[in-house]
Amino acid sequence: MAFKADKFWASFIWFWLGLATIGMIKAHLRSVTVADDLTRNQVNFLSWEPYVWEYSSTLVMLSLVFAVAYWVKKQPLFTPQWLKSLGWHFMGSMVFSLLHVLLMVLIRKLVYQWVGSHYDFGDWTAEWWYEYRKDVVTYFTLLLLIELYFYLKLSLRTQSDTGLQGPITQLKIKTQQGITLLDPNDIISVESGGNYVYIHDTNGNVLLHRKTMTQMQDQLSPAQFLRIHRSYIVNLKMINGLKDQGKDPCTLLLTNGKEVPVSRKYRKEVISLVAM
Repeated sequence: MAFKADKFWASFIWFWLGLATIGMIKAHLRSVTVADDLTRNQVNFLSWEPYVWEYSSTLVMLSLVFAVAYWVKKQPLFTPQWLKSLGWHFMGSMVFSLLHVLLMVLIRKLVYQWVGSHYDFGDWTAEWWYEYRKDVVTYFTLLLLIELYFYLKLSLRTQSDTGLQGPITQLKIKTQQGITLLDPNDIISVESGGNYVYIHDTNGNVLLHRKTMTQMQDQLSPAQFLRIHRSYIVNLKMINGLKDQGKDPCTLLLTNGKEVPVSRKYRKEVISLVAM
């Protein structure tokens, strides 16, 4: 993410407060429902117990939201390596569930002990598996909501930056080696990859950059770069030719040997530019 850590978490707290509000309302409604179900089934219970059960679970989950957000920042799901990230997130869901159960049971035991009673969670293996089936759904729901929050936050920041700065003269790209500064003149094409784009440069590199195609189109000079397809932007100086003009889509030939499709929406403009 392109945010400073302190500013990021300061803004993320508002997202968390929204989740907390929804979570606490849901916990209260579930407590009332559980109490009604127990009464209907003639099960003996103390009036406060359903509230302890539901609120202990909700409070622990809310405390783990920050850990999930940190993990999503480290392992974003919507990348070209999404399958690998998915595996990491299934492991994350197990850790999430284990922490949820351990802390939830601890809170319940402390409350029961405080009122002079005893809480029995039951068989740990069977109960944890029961809880995990619910927790994995919660985990991936949180993951998707956090990914959406990250995407919207990045989009708003990028729109603000590009609105003030106009076309960029240098592109900052995060790599495993650090920050790479790329001259737009060295870009051959930009290819969509979900929340990321692949940037093909004149050195034969394919750089992964966390931007959307719309954001890249806003940042690159329209005098030099053209959107030719919903998934492609090309450098006009890097065009070698055009083939299959009678087909839909036709194909643009680039200087690196790559062939990219030209959608019907952009065909006339591309043909006129290539003919010049």
